[in-house]
Amino acid sequence: MLPPEAPQHVKDELLQGESITWIGQPSNKLALKITAVVLVAVLLFIIFFLKDFMGFGRGANFSFAFQGIGLVFTAFGMIFCYMLLSAPVRVWLYFKRTYYVVTDKRYIVISGGNKNRKVQQYDKKTVTPLMSASFLGVTNLVWRAPGFYKDSDGDSRQNTLTFAGIEPREVFNITSETFPKLSEAVKTTSPPR
Repeated sequence: MLPPEAPQHVKDELLQGESITWIGQPSNKLALKITAVVLVAVLLFIIFFLKDFMGFGRGANFSFAFQGIGLVFTAFGMIFCYMLLSAPVRVWLYFKRTYYVVTDKRYIVISGGNKNRKVQQYDKKTVTPLMSASFLGVTNLVWRAPGFYKDSDGDSRQNTLTFAGIEPREVFNITSETFPKLSEAVKTTSPPR
């Protein structure tokens, strides 16, 4: 039986005969807290940009911003400001479009919209608990998953499965596995090769 809140694109990922035992999304509280922090940082950046670069408050002549190289810096600054201002919206959309699904056979993370949807799925028998960490009043569960990938430096890294921003009371509905604390997981994690 499927929970009524399972959207169609989540139901489409199920195998025949597989049933959902738990479904959830990252906590809205976490999305709001991250968005608030990013928004404050963006506003501070814009204030300092306008004050120092554009000369607000000093009676400066603004023609510098529209001459030669100044126009290029202004254009890049405006693009950078747009990217920073849109970051909270992108974080909120990412959280809104992410679903964590526990079935009787697998763990599944579905993220992204219709055009750029990413599905990460692992058989429950192939993952082992790596760590649990509390952050801003929510819990993050991380499992070691099969396989490796190369990071940007070329180091080999173990695949992980992460349920981020889970309400602490929901953890027991997801799994009965015991997760080491972050400090314990750091001690047991091997360095990259």
